[in-house]
Amino acid sequence: MKDLLLLKLRKFLKSRVVPSRPLLIGYSGGPDSKALLYLLLQCRRFFPLDLHVAHIDHGWRNESAKEADKIRGEIDFLQLPFYLKSLSLKDFRRANLEEQGRRYRLQFFEKIYSQIGAQALLLGHHANDQSETVLKRVFEGASLYSLSGLAAENTLQGMQIWRPLLSTEKKQILQWLSERNIDHFEDPTNRSLKFLRGKMRQELFPMLSASFGKEFATNLCRLGEESKELKAYFQDLNKVILDSVESSQIDLNSFLPMPTIRLKFLLKEWLEREKISISRQIIESAVIALNQRDQQKKFYFKNGQLNINKGFISFCKKA
Repeated sequence: MKDLLLLKLRKFLKSRVVPSRPLLIGYSGGPDSKALLYLLLQCRRFFPLDLHVAHIDHGWRNESAKEADKIRGEIDFLQLPFYLKSLSLKDFRRANLEEQGRRYRLQFFEKIYSQIGAQALLLGHHANDQSETVLKRVFEGASLYSLSGLAAENTLQGMQIWRPLLSTEKKQILQWLSERNIDHFEDPTNRSLKFLRGKMRQELFPMLSASFGKEFATNLCRLGEESKELKAYFQDLNKVILDSVESSQIDLNSFLPMPTIRLKFLLKEWLEREKISISRQIIESAVIALNQRDQQKKFYFKNGQLNINKGFISFCKKA
């Protein structure tokens, strides 16, 4: 019988991997990263993959240090380069442990990524993670521009991020591991009601499944995909404008009035390129001011201001 996960990963790598460049795997020892690692090992039959494994022990649980030692032994047995960072609760503030943990992970991965000259950082996110991310963004009031959730391939903090299993459901991953008798860790913090993800997995998603049917998670993933398609469409549509920007100002007079949704996407993409974060309210007010060709409008954000004058928009940042 065909190994569908292996075929999927082989297809993903075929169009991307550069054999001479190392691949860094973010590895927790849980089912998702475990399946990803062992699938990659099998893919070495098809590609000369230079695999490196990085694990971070957040120190939130007493047993996590022992698990990190077991992971070290496992990776040593596989004869792969291994990188470990150990933290403790003293390294964290009380508020928002999840976000702090994410930041520590990215900093650690970024350091190793740069050190080995990696081509990509591979993560074990799957379809269930995607549906959780999309729903979380819906609840947070994200715009259509930001509902796409996780991406199978994107860039973050200078790292190329690959998520080959993003379209794969968690149950398929667990079945793949079970059929091969591959053990994995189950981190109880993933189910802890102290954390938002744990609340979603233990309470919210079961309740929504009972109310709307199990396919609701698939519908969330579809919503994320359609948001991604919409974003790509407007990026292509606005490319001629943004490619001509050479300073902190854009002359939009040749394109105004512009449909509101297109102009919103244009401003969001431009400001993202400039690493400027502003509120939805400012974006909406700026769109109105541009289409009306208002004079001398100023909108203040945390680190600077937007200036609009007769179809021109510019920004200045605080020193």
